[in-house]
Formats: sequence, structure tokens, C-alpha cells
Amino acid sequence: MKGIKITYWITTGLIAALYALDTFMFFSGKKEVVDSMHSLGYPTYLLAMLGTAKLLAFIGILLPGMPRLKEWVYAGITINMIGAIWSHAAMGQMDKVLPVTLILVIAMVSYFTMHKLRSAKAS
Repeated sequence: MKGIKITYWITTGLIAALYALDTFMFFSGKKEVVDSMHSLGYPTYLLAMLGTAKLLAFIGILLPGMPRLKEWVYAGITINMIGAIWSHAAMGQMDKVLPVTLILVIAMVSYFTMHKLRSAKAS
């Protein structure tokens, strides 16, 4: 059980850190981020919307308890990552598909280990 707990916190910490960084980058309006959004065909105003969603995901994934909220957070992360994978693939940016897929896999490991820990507590 200790290994599952360690895996959960490492993967959850990675996702939280990535989403915190994304939040900062999306709200900063850095040229690289704006150019990346434009290369995908998305308008600049989408940065504020996604930045807000990523900030809420960052907070929600770290809040203790609140199992229903966490389910929604993981659903949002999954939708966000699938959308990013699809967008990069559609625009021929295959070099960006693997890193985003890796983030999705890390989030999935976090999600499934969270459920294993919950099941162990319920037993």
C-alpha cells in the first residue's frame, strides 16, 4: 500500500506542477504560448479560459477529500489532454503528441492510484 501511496503523490504532484506552470504561462500571454495557440488555429482569448480551467484543476486535484470534485477534475484533465493530442495531431505537430500523451498517462496513474487508496481506506 505504501508504494501505491508514493505513486499517487508523485503522479499527482507532477500533474499539479504542470497545471500550475500552464496556468502561469496561459495568463502571462508569452509570445511562445500565443504562437502555439495560433499554430493550432485557436484564438488568443482561449488562453484565459483554459488558464482558468487549469487553475481550478490545480486547486481541485490537491484539495483533501472531496471525491466528487476530484472525479470532475480528472475528467477535465482527460478532456483537456485528449483535445491537445487531437489538436496537435490534426495540425501535423506530431513532436508534441508524445509529451501530451505522457501527461495523460501520468494523470491516469494518479487517478487509478487515488481509487486504490480510497478502496483500501474503505476496507
